[in-house]
Amino acid sequence: MSAFKIGALALATCLMTAWLVIASWFLNNWWSNHLDFVPKPPPAFGAWLVDIFGSTNAEEAGDIEFLFGYVVCFAIVATLTWLLLVAWRHARTVIFGYCVD
Repeated sequence: MSAFKIGALALATCLMTAWLVIASWFLNNWWSNHLDFVPKPPPAFGAWLVDIFGSTNAEEAGDIEFLFGYVVCFAIVATLTWLLLVAWRHARTVIFGYCVD
Protein backbone atom coordinates (compact mmCIF):
# COMPACT_ATOMS: atom_id res chain seq x y z
CA MET A 1 0.00 0.00 0.00
CA SER A 2 1.43 3.35 -0.99
CA ALA A 3 2.04 6.21 1.39
CA PHE A 4 -0.66 8.22 -0.40
CA LYS A 5 -3.31 5.56 0.24
CA ILE A 6 -2.27 5.27 3.88
CA GLY A 7 -2.50 9.05 4.29
CA ALA A 8 -5.88 9.16 2.54
CA LEU A 9 -7.15 6.34 4.76
CA ALA A 10 -5.95 8.14 7.89
CA LEU A 11 -7.62 11.37 6.73
CA ALA A 12 -10.88 9.55 5.98
CA THR A 13 -10.80 7.89 9.40
CA CYS A 14 -10.24 11.22 11.15
CA LEU A 15 -13.02 12.90 9.17
CA MET A 16 -15.45 10.05 9.86
CA THR A 17 -14.64 10.15 13.57
CA ALA A 18 -15.08 13.92 13.67
CA TRP A 19 -18.39 13.61 11.80
CA LEU A 20 -19.71 10.99 14.24
CA VAL A 21 -18.69 12.96 17.33
CA ILE A 22 -19.90 16.38 16.15
CA ALA A 23 -23.15 15.17 14.57
CA SER A 24 -23.96 13.14 17.70
CA TRP A 25 -23.31 16.16 19.90
CA PHE A 26 -25.54 18.40 17.74
CA LEU A 27 -28.31 15.78 17.67
CA ASN A 28 -28.08 15.39 21.45
CA ASN A 29 -28.22 19.17 21.84
CA TRP A 30 -31.29 19.37 19.60
CA TRP A 31 -32.88 16.45 21.44
CA SER A 32 -32.36 18.08 24.84
CA ASN A 33 -33.91 21.35 23.58
CA HIS A 34 -36.93 19.66 21.92
CA LEU A 35 -37.96 16.99 24.41
CA ASP A 36 -41.54 16.92 23.14
CA PHE A 37 -40.49 15.66 19.66
CA VAL A 38 -38.74 12.48 20.78
CA PRO A 39 -39.90 9.60 22.96
CA LYS A 40 -38.78 9.66 26.58
CA PRO A 41 -37.24 6.65 28.30
CA PRO A 42 -39.35 5.16 31.09
CA PRO A 43 -38.87 6.78 34.52
CA ALA A 44 -37.81 3.42 35.97
CA PHE A 45 -34.90 3.32 33.51
CA GLY A 46 -33.80 6.80 34.59
CA ALA A 47 -34.00 5.81 38.25
CA TRP A 48 -31.99 2.67 37.49
CA LEU A 49 -29.25 4.73 35.77
CA VAL A 50 -29.12 7.13 38.72
CA ASP A 51 -28.79 4.16 41.11
CA ILE A 52 -26.09 2.50 38.99
CA PHE A 53 -23.93 5.63 38.76
CA GLY A 54 -24.63 6.78 42.31
CA SER A 55 -25.85 10.26 41.50
CA THR A 56 -26.21 12.39 44.63
CA ASN A 57 -27.32 15.74 43.19
CA ALA A 58 -29.05 17.28 40.17
CA GLU A 59 -25.78 18.12 38.41
CA GLU A 60 -24.66 14.49 38.42
CA ALA A 61 -28.14 13.42 37.25
CA GLY A 62 -27.85 15.94 34.40
CA ASP A 63 -24.49 14.46 33.44
CA ILE A 64 -26.05 11.00 33.32
CA GLU A 65 -28.88 12.35 31.18
CA PHE A 66 -26.37 13.95 28.78
CA LEU A 67 -24.29 10.77 28.51
CA PHE A 68 -27.35 8.60 27.93
CA GLY A 69 -28.59 10.97 25.22
CA TYR A 70 -25.14 11.13 23.64
CA VAL A 71 -24.83 7.34 23.48
CA VAL A 72 -28.28 7.04 21.90
CA CYS A 73 -27.54 9.85 19.43
CA PHE A 74 -24.16 8.31 18.56
CA ALA A 75 -25.87 5.01 17.78
CA ILE A 76 -28.45 6.81 15.60
CA VAL A 77 -25.83 8.85 13.71
CA ALA A 78 -23.53 5.85 13.25
CA THR A 79 -26.37 3.68 11.92
CA LEU A 80 -27.63 6.34 9.51
CA THR A 81 -24.10 7.08 8.32
CA TRP A 82 -23.45 3.39 7.70
CA LEU A 83 -26.72 3.05 5.78
CA LEU A 84 -25.87 6.11 3.69
CA LEU A 85 -22.39 4.78 2.87
CA VAL A 86 -23.82 1.38 1.91
CA ALA A 87 -26.43 3.03 -0.31
CA TRP A 88 -23.77 5.26 -1.90
CA ARG A 89 -21.52 2.25 -2.58
CA HIS A 90 -24.45 0.33 -4.07
CA ALA A 91 -25.39 3.29 -6.27
CA ARG A 92 -21.83 3.57 -7.56
CA THR A 93 -21.85 -0.16 -8.32
CA VAL A 94 -25.13 0.14 -10.25
CA ILE A 95 -24.05 3.27 -12.13
CA PHE A 96 -20.52 2.17 -13.04
CA GLY A 97 -21.16 -1.57 -13.24
CA TYR A 98 -18.41 -2.40 -10.76
CA CYS A 99 -17.20 -1.20 -7.37
CA VAL A 100 -14.92 1.83 -7.64
CA ASP A 101 -12.48 2.14 -4.74
